[in-house]
Amino acid sequence: MLSSLRVTTEPEGEPVTIAIAREHCRIDSADDDTLLAGYLTAARIMAEGYLSRALLTQTLLWTMRPDPRSPGDFARLQRGELALPRAPVRSILSVTLSDWLGNQNVIVPRAVTVPLNTPIMGWYGNLDFEPGRLTIGRDTPLVNSSVSWVDVGAIQISFVAGYGEAADVPKTIVQAILLTTAYLYENRGDVDAVMPKAAEWLLDRHRLQFLGG
Repeated sequence: MLSSLRVTTEPEGEPVTIAIAREHCRIDSADDDTLLAGYLTAARIMAEGYLSRALLTQTLLWTMRPDPRSPGDFARLQRGELALPRAPVRSILSVTLSDWLGNQNVIVPRAVTVPLNTPIMGWYGNLDFEPGRLTIGRDTPLVNSSVSWVDVGAIQISFVAGYGEAADVPKTIVQAILLTTAYLYENRGDVDAVMPKAAEWLLDRHRLQFLGG
């Protein structure tokens, strides 16, 4: 399965203010505030990628395409859960399938209650775990009946993830962002500089491990 992840609605602000970053880097003036702002964003994005987490609330779009070497990729989606690639997941907004011609097939959420012996159709999420899980009912038909699951060209999942506001981000992650920001600020153009291990150690306790699914 080939996949990509992009942010469609950026978070508002950063977990660390420029004032705090200036104090941490022992900068006495506001001359480098624009530079610091860029480093703070870069440090947050680096932390999110390392952790497989979204820090501040944001909307993401996860796109998966079948690997030509693995026929039946999407058929396998109907036999298990998908682990969403960012946590904590706050909500799943939509699940959309597309065929190779670009025709879209929107899958609706399943009913909250399903009678016994009723085929499980639609999608449903379990957001109580980290990472959050998404399951597509094994009997879910496509809107376009002429397209089979084998012929699906892409599946797109839009979801909202993040701890919330800046104050909700764990303090150890904030400290790691500060250390990374200072590293970026102090080592501009120095290709031999080594990223501080302390930042990695602080992040490791929050890092998600994906073990399949």
